[in-house]
Amino acid sequence: MSTEKVQPGLVIAGRYRIVKQLGEGGVGAVFLAQHVHTDERLALKVLHNETLSDPSTIERFRTEARAPARIDSDHIVRVTDADVAPEIGGAPFLVMEFLRGRDLAGEAEARVKLHPKEVVLYLRQAARALDKAHAIGIVHRDLKPENIFLTVREDGTPYVKLLDFGIAKITGGAASSMGAHSKTKTGAVFGTPLYMAPEQARAQGQLIGPHTDVWALGLIAARLLLGFDYWQAETISDLVVQIVVDPIPPPSQKGSPFGPAFDAWFLRCCNRDASQRYRTAGEAITDLAAALGVVEGPALALEVTEILQRSQAQEGAAKHTVVGAPMHLAQSDPGPRPVFASTPGPQNPMAVTPMGAAPLSSQAAMGATVLAASTAVPMPSASSTQGSSGSKAPMFAGIAVVVLAIFGAAVFLGARSGGGDSKGSAAPAVEPAPLPLPTATAKAPVTADPPTTVEPVVAATAEPTAEPTAEPEAARPAVSAKPTAPVSTATSVPPKTAPTTTTKKKPNDDDLMSGRR
Repeated sequence: MSTEKVQPGLVIAGRYRIVKQLGEGGVGAVFLAQHVHTDERLALKVLHNETLSDPSTIERFRTEARAPARIDSDHIVRVTDADVAPEIGGAPFLVMEFLRGRDLAGEAEARVKLHPKEVVLYLRQAARALDKAHAIGIVHRDLKPENIFLTVREDGTPYVKLLDFGIAKITGGAASSMGAHSKTKTGAVFGTPLYMAPEQARAQGQLIGPHTDVWALGLIAARLLLGFDYWQAETISDLVVQIVVDPIPPPSQKGSPFGPAFDAWFLRCCNRDASQRYRTAGEAITDLAAALGVVEGPALALEVTEILQRSQAQEGAAKHTVVGAPMHLAQSDPGPRPVFASTPGPQNPMAVTPMGAAPLSSQAAMGATVLAASTAVPMPSASSTQGSSGSKAPMFAGIAVVVLAIFGAAVFLGARSGGGDSKGSAAPAVEPAPLPLPTATAKAPVTADPPTTVEPVVAATAEPTAEPTAEPEAARPAVSAKPTAPVSTATSVPPKTAPTTTTKKKPNDDDLMSGRR
C-alpha cells in the first residue's frame, strides 16, 4: 500500500516533511507533517493503494477535502491542501490543521459520563456547523462521538470541530458548485450502524436529509450523558431490528436520571417518522438545554472550562499511575499511557496497546470504540510509603534507650559494689536484687567481679523479686552486712547500698611503733 512508503523524514509534494504516523483506518492513514517552508505542523492523510482503484472512494476523498471549505465554519476541521504526490506512487493526499486534544469518544471512554453542561455546550457548537452545512445542501450522515473532536483555545475554553465529511451527501447547489454528484444509490448503506437513522439502515438514500443528522445527535447525547451505547445488540442484524422495528424505549427505562423531559426530547430526536423530528440541529439543542436545566450563555463556557480542567487534573493523576511498575517509574513517567485496572497481578501496561490483542468483536462493526480503558488504581505515593517505614523509627529508638539505660545502671552498680574492697578479692555478702526475669533461675556462685551482662526487660513489675539462692559458705568471706530492699522497677536506678566492711581492730601506739598493723 502507498502508506508503507510514508516514513519519517520523507518530503511529500516538495513541502510536507513526515514526522510520525498518528493513526490508520480502513481507507488510509494520517501522519503528522511539518511544512518545510513555514514549520507549521499539520495532519496529512494518505489513501491506501487498494482503495485507489475504487472510484467511489476517490470521490469521497474529494468530498472530504472540499466540503469543509465550502461550509466555512469555525467548528469544522480546516483542510488546507489536497493533491497527488509521486513520492507515494501518485496516491492522493489531503492536509488538515493539526488538532490537539481528543474526540468525544475518547473523552467518554476516559470519563464514562460527561456533565450535562458539557454536553449542551459541545453539541451546541456542533449544531452551528451542522445548520450551516444543511443550509447549503450538505448532510454529514456519519455523526458519532469519534467525529466530534474536542480541543481548547488559548484562553482554555473548550470547543469542538466536526471531522470526516467523506461520506457526506451533497445535494442542490453544493453539488454543482463543488463539481460533485450524489453518491447515494438504491441499496447503498452509508454511516456507522450504532448511529444510523432508519432511512440509512433501510438504504433509502432519497429520504436522507438534515433530520438524519438530528437522529444521530439524539443518540450522541444519550451516549455522553448515560455512559453507554443506547442500542445493545450482539449482531448487525439485531441492531437493525432495534433501529427499524422494535419499540424504542425511553431513556428512563435504561437508567436515565434526567426525568421525563429528557425522555420526550430523545424520543423526538429519534422518531422513526422523520417529519416528527426537530427541523434543525440548533432547535434540538435548545430543547436539550431546557430538558437538562442548563442555562446557555457566555457564563456556560466558563463553567464548562472549570469542569473540563478538573476532570483533566483528576485524569492526569491516573495517567501517570503505572500498574505494576516501580515507584520511581510511576512518578517520572511523563506520557499518557492506558491503565488497566482489571489486569491481574503485577503487569507493565506499557506493553499493552489501547486496541489490545483481542479479536475484533461485533461491536467494532457497529462503530463502537474498541479502546480497553478503565479506572486507575491509584498507586501509593512516595510520601505514604516513606511514612509507613518511618513510623517504626521511634519504636526502635525507645528500645535502644531502655537497653542503654539498663546497661548503664548495671555497670554503675558493678563499679559501686567492687569499690568496697580495695583488693577486689571478694564479692559483697549480699548482692542487690537482680532485675526481674521471666522465670526465676538459680544464680551461679560469684568468684570475681559482679557480672555486667543485662538482659532486656519485657515488662516492669512493682512486686519484690525472688531472693537469690544462698551461696556456699566456703565460697564467701565472713562478713556482716545489711540486706538491701528489693528493686521495684527495672528502669529506675537502684538505691545506693552502703558498702559492707570487715570489723578491724584499731592499732594502738605499741603496734605502730613495732610496725604491726
